[in-house]
Amino acid sequence: MVLAGWLGWLVSGAVGASGISFDYQSGAGLSVSMNGVPVVRKSMFQFYEPGWTKGYYSSTYTTQTIERPDADTVRMRFVGADGRALGSGVFHREGTRLVCSYEFTWKGEKQANVELTAGLIWAPAFEKGSLKVEGAKVRSLAPGVYRSKSDMAERRYGGDASSFEFEAPVGKMGIRGLDTKLALFDARGYSQDFAEGRDYLWLGAMGIEIQPGATAKVGFELDLSPKPISPAQDLELSSVTRTLKGAVAAGGPRMPLVPKPTASTLDFTKPVLVGLASGAGDAAAFRKEALAGLARRFDETPVAVGPLKILVTRQEDAPVDSYRLSISSTAIKVALGPMTPVERVARRVALLAFVANGKLVLPTGTLEEIPATAWRGVHLFVGPKALAFHKKLWTNVLLPMGFNKVVLQCERTAWECLPNVRGGITMKRADLAALCDWYRSVGVEPIPLVQSFGHAEWLFAGKANQDIVFNPDVPYAVDPRKPRVKELFNKLWDEVISVTKAKTIHFGLDEVDMLGFPHDPKLVTELWKIQVPMLGEIAKRHGVQMMLWGDKGLAPGEAVDAALGDNAEEAAARRAVIPKGAFVADWHYKAEPKPSPFMSSLMLWEREGFQPVASAWFRPENIYGFNLAAAAHGFGTLQTTWAGYESSEEGMLAAPEQFSAMVLAGDYATSGREELPEKLGYDPTEGFRSLMYERKQSVRGEGGLSLQFGEKLDGVREVGPLKVLMNESVGLGSNMEEEAPLRSSVSINTHFRAQEVDLAVDTLAKADEGEVVARVLVTTSDGQTVSRDLRYGIDIRTPGDSRAVLRGERAKGVCLVRIPLGKKDVAVTGIRMENRSDYAGLRLFGVTAI
Repeated sequence: MVLAGWLGWLVSGAVGASGISFDYQSGAGLSVSMNGVPVVRKSMFQFYEPGWTKGYYSSTYTTQTIERPDADTVRMRFVGADGRALGSGVFHREGTRLVCSYEFTWKGEKQANVELTAGLIWAPAFEKGSLKVEGAKVRSLAPGVYRSKSDMAERRYGGDASSFEFEAPVGKMGIRGLDTKLALFDARGYSQDFAEGRDYLWLGAMGIEIQPGATAKVGFELDLSPKPISPAQDLELSSVTRTLKGAVAAGGPRMPLVPKPTASTLDFTKPVLVGLASGAGDAAAFRKEALAGLARRFDETPVAVGPLKILVTRQEDAPVDSYRLSISSTAIKVALGPMTPVERVARRVALLAFVANGKLVLPTGTLEEIPATAWRGVHLFVGPKALAFHKKLWTNVLLPMGFNKVVLQCERTAWECLPNVRGGITMKRADLAALCDWYRSVGVEPIPLVQSFGHAEWLFAGKANQDIVFNPDVPYAVDPRKPRVKELFNKLWDEVISVTKAKTIHFGLDEVDMLGFPHDPKLVTELWKIQVPMLGEIAKRHGVQMMLWGDKGLAPGEAVDAALGDNAEEAAARRAVIPKGAFVADWHYKAEPKPSPFMSSLMLWEREGFQPVASAWFRPENIYGFNLAAAAHGFGTLQTTWAGYESSEEGMLAAPEQFSAMVLAGDYATSGREELPEKLGYDPTEGFRSLMYERKQSVRGEGGLSLQFGEKLDGVREVGPLKVLMNESVGLGSNMEEEAPLRSSVSINTHFRAQEVDLAVDTLAKADEGEVVARVLVTTSDGQTVSRDLRYGIDIRTPGDSRAVLRGERAKGVCLVRIPLGKKDVAVTGIRMENRSDYAGLRLFGVTAI
């Protein structure tokens, strides 16, 4: 019977390669799927100096030429910026076989190595299956527990081999090396960028040696046999509406004390009713901000004048940016240190409020906050939607988390001095000016960043400004030796400073020779000595502070990573021409929880007369170790984001881990607390959700309706603040699950009136973070439709994935998706779920209407 089933799969796959698709994209590499289920997500290759002391070419960060001569063939060609690394690839499908052939040529002066990631295999497709290596069965493909995040040896499936055979409900995939043996290891949780937050098995060849003038050929083939499937069907259901008492609970979970205060005696068991007395000056500003914060969190707010007097004093001998808060039955007393905005304390008070016995209350006692670092920043980009998005992000999350600086990467603005540089993600000058004014109004210093040497692709868009490009074939950096460079950047920065009214300006200056340069450190230093002093003169002429990234001023060994200064002599020469006192954004992204490895570069910059700013990324260990290193010496901190060149809510949802990390960064930068991230007692993603997307808590509770759409019920379950009548699930199915055939859609006919519909859902299988897995449409009696795309990790997860979701509550694996209808008493006639994934498998358990 097993043999017959396997032969059936082969026959099905052989007929026009049914159910098999593949592609090769520049930068992303090879992707392969069976019946819509991804089995290979991407591929890549890189040339490097033996010992990994230097990289020569990476397919991930460069462009390859792609040709598709027919439906079954893709051809790829590449040439490095300096012409030393070049080659090609051919990917050809023959029935169920996909043959992949690479040629790598090296024209350097000494040996280079190539690492080929033949494929990043998507592990969830095979987790319920098995694997044979050279015909012998190996350990389970389920996620494993490893001693180290960086030890490849314990993660390997056998040794280097010529054949691998995967078998799972999705089908079978055989892999055979043609010219070399391949390695396979479990990259889930592996400490490399490509594996971060992904479910990959790494397949490839390491250390392919190429002598000068030689060509290495590497080939392999995939034999793909998808399981036969039936065409997806539509399902239509009727429903019965039931009354649900107490559908919305009164109150909700209290916000954790984040950032952690320096000291606190707050007692939540002896609360006082919220009622804020009116006042003038700082007291009026406090009351206004506190009421605005309460209105965002609760469906009832104390709009009337109350008994709690607001008493604000300023203490010039207190630590800078500190405050002390005292709440009693008669007054809220606030003692502000120098430069502390009273609104910051008001935001904290709004987050302290909670519901008790149908009333809005505050705890009593004291709270003191003395920030561990005075300079606490976030790095963001701009764009057409940035004005509204930044206001929402900062009002809801970043201001409560204590940040007071924003580095705005704003080169993609409609600058009047550059009318030939425009694009679809360009921000209007007036919007940028308004955004900077708004930042100042809420106590945040805006720092404009415009890349002014390398990373200048923005300046050459549409083949503009080709007369000042360093390498016309790779338009990446300006050539400071050309006279118009000085003229252009003086005019540009005059305009930037005029529009933003900045007191500090950031010139970029990271990775200036990453693309389009020969390997010539002395040439880079020569150009640096022209460009950096010129930029320093711009800052001096305007009387503003200079800021730059620090990587090109650090030699290997002088920092934990990102030491791109080539060698000690060149790095020192570059540091020597940076104006003293400049802020140096010392960026290092290693996931290292120990503060000591980060100290060397911070202390080097300080010794030589600069102001270092510890600049971390989203990895929890990186944020923890680097922030503690900065706090030990009072250096500033900057939380960077690299989620595309346009700042928008859509961009945030595509890279949620980079934004939820801001909660962690704000906590450590403000509090200086020393607990490891896993010991904090809260989930940063849940913290971000509760700030950014928290539904208003009901002070008194509320009734609602529920739907019965199946024959079997499983009682009422609490999911966040709502009750849900749990049905036997109905879903969209998955081509990864034999017992859940794929459906195109599920429609439920309904007859009820509401202002909001909440769905209790999960998925059968994992998907990529941010991936759209389904669309929900709620139809009303007037023919209008309210739709919502559901994204994995943002709205929904599979039960085995215990992480929080970004936009909704979750309990016992079930996620709550909220769909506001825009007004009260809307007649709802139908709920429809449309499939957007052949494998995720959305499941609906219940519907609550409010």
